[in-house]
Amino acid sequence: MNTPNQPHSSQPEVTLNLRSFVSQIAYFNGMYGLPLAPYPTVTHEIVWQNGKSARHLDDEQALTARLSEFQKILTDEVNEASDIIECLNKGEYPTELDFLTDMADWLGDMIVYCASEMARYGIPFDQTLRTIMQSNFSKLGADGKPIIKDGKVQKGPNYWRPEPLLRQMLENEVQFWNSPKNASSAGGVDGKS
Repeated sequence: MNTPNQPHSSQPEVTLNLRSFVSQIAYFNGMYGLPLAPYPTVTHEIVWQNGKSARHLDDEQALTARLSEFQKILTDEVNEASDIIECLNKGEYPTELDFLTDMADWLGDMIVYCASEMARYGIPFDQTLRTIMQSNFSKLGADGKPIIKDGKVQKGPNYWRPEPLLRQMLENEVQFWNSPKNASSAGGVDGKS
């Protein structure tokens, strides 16, 4: 995060002409040797975790290891809000734009971390967020107005949980990739042709 008084890096800017955020995340994972699953699966992550472990990890150990790593990454990133708060308290933001720059960097980094994690498991980014947002739109109260308590949107009587639709979407993706036409090009969901 760049605070207002920090000099910016003199490194040349790397610009890729990739069309979408999702394609940039896929490129990012590939560039840094991170797992990139073409379909919803845990297999790529388990293989990757075992490749960096001194001992063989069973599936649950491998996934637990990654989730623990990711939890630490996100916790560290969330805690960077303290730096922004400290700058605010010290009056170190000479302009609104300086504050907004740090906010954009902080929030954007968290989105990139989460999108990269989704790519590790082949979880479709756009479809997942679309489903979750549709669920969030269902939280309105019976009167059609938002219910907000302590700054958080509450669930109204017409709220529906996104998990059933997310599960169906993931099942559809797995079925698509496991179809005879796609299984040979992607190795099938079970890794077999």
